[in-house]
Amino acid sequence: KNIGFNIPEVYGQRKFARWSTKGLLKRLRTAGLPTAKLGKFSEDQMFLQDTFARDTAIELIGTDAPELMMVHFLSVDSLGHSYGPTSRPYRWGLELVDRYVRDILKALEERKLLAKTNVMIVSDHGFLTIKHRFDADKLLHQQGLIKSLKRLDKGPVRTVSNGHALFVYILKGAPKKARGRIREVFVSQKQVQQVFGPK
Repeated sequence: KNIGFNIPEVYGQRKFARWSTKGLLKRLRTAGLPTAKLGKFSEDQMFLQDTFARDTAIELIGTDAPELMMVHFLSVDSLGHSYGPTSRPYRWGLELVDRYVRDILKALEERKLLAKTNVMIVSDHGFLTIKHRFDADKLLHQQGLIKSLKRLDKGPVRTVSNGHALFVYILKGAPKKARGRIREVFVSQKQVQQVFGPK
């Protein structure tokens, strides 16, 4: 209830329209920001979404001087995942976000807020260069535990990965011995550091 302005990080224009603070997108549109394109920006135009985030922050600093503002730029993360941490596109993303942070600091200075504002720049994670790929779905497919690599969302065994963590879900319809077999398959892989069961 204490959040005055919120634009969620989601995919799809309907979700932006539904979950943003009521009236905010209309207000930003009146200020000249292309709010009707947010869904497109979020899907495949991360630089434009970052530009939108910067301009929204500057607009709100100019009109409302929020007590707390959190701005998330997505391009550096996306470029790191796509091209690696030593790539030129990754550096381009860092340079762009650096300029956007400068623009926000300038807006604070122009509003005479910079001297009494604490600015923290943080990252949710870093990057390491990856030299080997571990494909859990392919491994489970080879063991007959996933029937089709083309329809991964349909079988009784499904995987979800995030960073270096992999979650394996055994749903109804899976063979009774699936849990033990899956554990054996992963324990035998040198890339797997540890396997945890449901408990």
